[in-house]
Amino acid sequence: METRAGRTLRRNLHPGGRLSTVVPVRVVGHARNGLLLRMSAGSPAWCVDLPDGVHLRDIPPEGRPEGGYPLRAVRWYRDNALIHQPRDGLHAVGWLFTQDLRFDGWYVDLERRIRRGDHIDVIDLEPDLVVAPDRTWRWKDEESSAARTGHPAYWSEEAEAIRPRTRA
Repeated sequence: METRAGRTLRRNLHPGGRLSTVVPVRVVGHARNGLLLRMSAGSPAWCVDLPDGVHLRDIPPEGRPEGGYPLRAVRWYRDNALIHQPRDGLHAVGWLFTQDLRFDGWYVDLERRIRRGDHIDVIDLEPDLVVAPDRTWRWKDEESSAARTGHPAYWSEEAEAIRPRTRA
């Protein structure tokens, strides 16, 4: 599908098979190798309304309501990001910037994407990499991803294929 610069898309994050976050992203560039998107701090967004401020990742899939949790309107609370989504990759790379636009590192999200019109459904494959501006890095969500390995809501064939290659 042709996507021109300046167009706004909805980025829908689905950890564990359930919608958790919807954030508008602006197309910065579109090429044969993928999309370049901008996500801005303070943008209107929607997040799941969870009990006691718990993160969706902390609730086992079998403990979640059948239809998922309701969404509530919020402002995107994280920093600004420039995100490259390679066309055929099972990852995306984000360049992170603080609210005053200072470079704050990279975020490598292991994910599978499904594009439906103006929607990009992002299935989180866990774990992810967080890389500081000095290029030191750490795994994010490694413990929760190890605990969920094999659970059908979290681990697709793609995640199983990625996991061994990401281990040092």
